Amino acid sequence: MDSDDATLLRLLSGDLRGAYDAALRQLAEDRGNAAAWSVMAAIALEGGNGAKARDLAEKALALDGDALLGLIVAGRAALLDRDEARVQQAATRLSALPVPAEPRLADMIGVLLVRAGRAEAALPYMAAAVRAMPESAEMLYNLAITAQFCGDLPRARESFRRLLVLDPMRHSARLALAQLDPPNAAALAEAERLFAKALDADAALQLGHSAARIAEGLGDDRGALDWLDRAKAAKAAEASHDPAAADALFAALQALPIDRSAAVDAPVRPLFVVGMPRSGTTLIDRILSSHAEIRSAGELGSLSNAVKRAAGTPGAMVLDAATLAAPFDPAEVASRYRADLAARGYRSGVVIDKMPFNFFYVAHILAALPEARVLIVRRDPCDTAFANYRQLFATEFGYYGYSYDLMHCARFVARFEALMDHVASAGAPRVATVHYEAVVADQEGESRRLIDWLGLEWDAACLSFDRNAAPVSTASSLQVRKPIYDISIGRWRRYGDRGAAVRDAIARWRDGQGGAI
Repeated sequence: MDSDDATLLRLLSGDLRGAYDAALRQLAEDRGNAAAWSVMAAIALEGGNGAKARDLAEKALALDGDALLGLIVAGRAALLDRDEARVQQAATRLSALPVPAEPRLADMIGVLLVRAGRAEAALPYMAAAVRAMPESAEMLYNLAITAQFCGDLPRARESFRRLLVLDPMRHSARLALAQLDPPNAAALAEAERLFAKALDADAALQLGHSAARIAEGLGDDRGALDWLDRAKAAKAAEASHDPAAADALFAALQALPIDRSAAVDAPVRPLFVVGMPRSGTTLIDRILSSHAEIRSAGELGSLSNAVKRAAGTPGAMVLDAATLAAPFDPAEVASRYRADLAARGYRSGVVIDKMPFNFFYVAHILAALPEARVLIVRRDPCDTAFANYRQLFATEFGYYGYSYDLMHCARFVARFEALMDHVASAGAPRVATVHYEAVVADQEGESRRLIDWLGLEWDAACLSFDRNAAPVSTASSLQVRKPIYDISIGRWRRYGDRGAAVRDAIARWRDGQGGAI
């Protein structure tokens, strides 16, 4: 084993001090050692210094353009910087290289590719990592969730089951299996047993959601709702969601002018599919992207990052009332957004950006991108509120704090409905609305209407969206691989008095009456 390999192994085994000292010795002997500079970059990144990590990785890559660790660190630092162009550059270069023999490097590449929106490209790296280190729970989880994104459900199911054997306390795997496996009483009893022993709010959240999914699958909707209440109680206290701050987000957009110009032609024509989470945005994305001339870029953070930078507001929060209300340079937003699409390889045709919360940026989109259109997806607001309550969103993404309380969900949805009424009333020709229930009732008619609005010829492939093989990394990754169904319509009525309470609260908040929730 040469000194470069020995230093890398120290780093990968967690011996950062030893790796740092070894890299320093190597650089004292040879300032042109790209591998040593890469190790230094990785250590800076582990220490939270993204800027230094980026600079050191660039130094390594200037010496050796194929320095594997340097490329990985460059990509991870770009993720921290929200620099999509550099993320995609690193992902493209890494995916052109052979799968490395070192499994921890292979896994790191796979994770970076997933974060770059290239889940299919990530699978071989993650599979190789698991083959080499089958006892690694973290690598097995990465493989399982990526297989689910890619629609490889047998591999996902097998991997999640193996993961629970390795680590019975990996409750995220239990939650995934609650959706992949047929519901059964034994699984519900096991979830309940573990819930009683949950040591923290996150464990209770995952186990309670697992129990709720199983109970729902067994036909016990009221019991499932009780489980959700129990699951979310501790996390709701931690999250401390502020409804007034959420109201301010909606008010900030409502104060902005809505551009009413017609769409201009351009090589790349962005289509922003927006709406509340769990309202059918992924379904619409899959239907439209089944068209030969439409591609989906997935859920991008590019637009919000571009607005944040153009607004120049302080703080780490990308989505806040101050940023939405701040003056901004539309040309700068357009330049950044178009560059991000180009970095991802989109240079022609209609490209869908399906980040649901981009509805907060409708005014910014229309002002900055004259070639763009916005499609608002709406669903029965009561069903939307319950669907958001039933969903376990990423806990580290603070914007979903409303989802831990059913009435906070009702208030958030009501504000969305009022805001979208306002946007629709502006009559902007580049904004259209589609209702989930209308698509379920008449998929072909609604699909044809949308394709016509986009100025394209009809493509019958839109009717077979469930055969669309592209990866899906959203909460709807399982549902959209099935033909269209109507069992979710009117689900709120199954919850009796609580359904009625949500209906009344939404009506009150949508009309601006406020009051106690």
